[in-house]
Amino acid sequence: MRQITKYVLPLVAYCLFLFYLSSLSDLSITKFAFPDKTAHVCLYMILGFLVARSSHLLLGQRADAHNIVAFSVLFCAIYGVSDEIHQLYVEGRSFEYGDIIADALGGALGSIFFLLIRDIIRTGRFSWGSKFL
Repeated sequence: MRQITKYVLPLVAYCLFLFYLSSLSDLSITKFAFPDKTAHVCLYMILGFLVARSSHLLLGQRADAHNIVAFSVLFCAIYGVSDEIHQLYVEGRSFEYGDIIADALGGALGSIFFLLIRDIIRTGRFSWGSKFL
């Protein structure tokens, strides 16, 4: 139960926050100073980080770096599709394929950032980070 609270609860809470943002018909109240796609990448980068952080609970022994990134990208893309479908029913919002691509990119960046931080914490150095940077 403690692991669910520590790892899954922040993920679910953030998904609910994204759902709330999607339900707003006027995003000017959020005061985002970024273009739409940049905001999607940034918001879903956080989601990708949280998915990667909790992935060991779902992936178990298969939670290597490649699977964590793939799982995070898949999760963020699927959540992005559901987000875009939700926006079809919100006045002033629309479905955009570019947003889904930005969501998946954000998920990838967030999960890679998580892996880099995890590696720094575990070893104090970049043992595999140079392969991706």
